[in-house]
Amino acid sequence: QELSQFFGTESSILFGSAFGANSAFFEAALTERDDVFLDQDLHPSFLSGVRLSKCRSSFFSISEIPKLKKGLVESTAANRVIVTPALSSRSGNVCSLKGLVDLIDARTLVFVDEGHSLGTIGDKGKGLCHSLGVTRNVDLLFSSLEKVLGGANGGIVSGRSEFIELLRQNGRPYLFSNSLPQYVVEGAREALRILREEPERVTSLHRKIALTHEELTK
Repeated sequence: QELSQFFGTESSILFGSAFGANSAFFEAALTERDDVFLDQDLHPSFLSGVRLSKCRSSFFSISEIPKLKKGLVESTAANRVIVTPALSSRSGNVCSLKGLVDLIDARTLVFVDEGHSLGTIGDKGKGLCHSLGVTRNVDLLFSSLEKVLGGANGGIVSGRSEFIELLRQNGRPYLFSNSLPQYVVEGAREALRILREEPERVTSLHRKIALTHEELTK
């Protein structure tokens, strides 16, 4: 509930690992009749989930929105899913989320990995979707307790309540893994409190990033 309030989503679920959180939905919900369009900078855990689902998959670059749009138009799948990182851990690029949101229709879902943007982008570190005001246009957000929230392990999926309930009932990494230790959960709750009550930490982070970039490019 605290995570849902923080992100501004309907519901959330915690997994024992971020890898499990990132991979669970695809196997649980998609079949060979569905198409998934994967950003080439995605974490490998998403690719593992897609392979288990046996759905059709293709890759795109966030700089190639017209190519992605063409693939969506040509797709005859029952469901089409676009998956992208908000902030790429490989390139450092920030996703053009508004461009993706414009592609949504009744058959298209958008999933965003906020693993590296949680705590680093937007008001109180709420991530890119919140910063751009598109949280309600995104079907699922993925994130982690393993980075800014300070835990040794743990993954987050947050978004539409029907999808979260599907994961509770059918997500294998959720059903067949141990629960997170209480100390990890409480540590993450404290980290969320700090983000909410001390937003200057995110501002300070961006100042330091700008200074480091300036010094490195001299």
